[in-house]
Amino acid sequence: MVSSGFRPLDAHLPGGGWPLGALTEILIDDIAHSPLWLVLPGLLRLTALKHHQIWVHPPHIPYPPALASRGINLDKTVILKPRQETDALWA
Repeated sequence: MVSSGFRPLDAHLPGGGWPLGALTEILIDDIAHSPLWLVLPGLLRLTALKHHQIWVHPPHIPYPPALASRGINLDKTVILKPRQETDALWA
């Protein structure tokens, strides 16, 4: 488990934070309001712990220089964009 960086959110997450070694799906109504600000503290903690981060079928490919400028280790970041949405289920 890694803290989300937001105590009110951690209180609602199983185990008190984002699970390690598991898939976390974030559903949003409007992609214009990206949830990146919500997961960034957790991603930074994963970077500090030298863990990999795998993004499966994000609606938009994140801009790598922007992630790096926030402190995300791109060498430990994998973005999977399958050709078909159904293939994301197997990732």
